[in-house]
Amino acid sequence: MSHGYAVTICGTEHAVTFDLQGRCTVDGRPEEVVITPLPGGRYGILLGGRPHTFTVRHEGSTYMFVHEGREVPVAVLSDHERAMRRAMPVQASGVQKNEIVAPMPALVMRIHVAEGDPVTEGQPLLSLEAMKMENEIRAPRAGRIREVRVRQGIAVEKGGVLIVLE
Repeated sequence: MSHGYAVTICGTEHAVTFDLQGRCTVDGRPEEVVITPLPGGRYGILLGGRPHTFTVRHEGSTYMFVHEGREVPVAVLSDHERAMRRAMPVQASGVQKNEIVAPMPALVMRIHVAEGDPVTEGQPLLSLEAMKMENEIRAPRAGRIREVRVRQGIAVEKGGVLIVLE
């Protein structure tokens, strides 16, 4: 079994997988990757036999890697998160709808926002549990919460409106 991720570095997406033996592939090619925490909030990474040192800052759904004084934006989505984002509603024109709907029948576990809250793209809005897996629903765009139509502990049907954005 392997775990897959879409890793976007400076706007370029790479397919990254890790298997249970710790092997890694990047865009289908085997890569040696070893990450080691270092003192002072820094990390060391051995990538393809080349060592690098960096710090990481989390900004919304993006991580800012600081390497040799240069900030590099890196977004990481698991294959599961990518599938959830694809399931979110998008109008044919490419403009996202204001209604955030349940991608599957689920139980509302947590609500992270309230009516009137400003949100940024990728910000967690609520968590759903389906098939014994917790799924975080994130904001598809920046905006403000107009309405929260669910409450913690209730069951929702696929397509049911969870949150409405302004």
